[in-house]
Amino acid sequence: IYDGSYGLFLKGIGDGSFTSIPAQASGIFSIGAVRNIIALRNRNKQLILFAKNNNQVQLVELDTHESK
Repeated sequence: IYDGSYGLFLKGIGDGSFTSIPAQASGIFSIGAVRNIIALRNRNKQLILFAKNNNQVQLVELDTHESK
């Protein structure tokens, strides 16, 4: 319980390296003991499903519109 953190979203750049994206920018934030994460796509929506230990499943809808 004392060795965990809230995690970190690493976005692939495409050349084998990654950049970290803060929760405020990614919209991905989950509290609890996450046991599995599944990425889903439903028509034009990208969803992330968090399965947690002894807790409800959390569903996050990502904003797929990237600013350039």
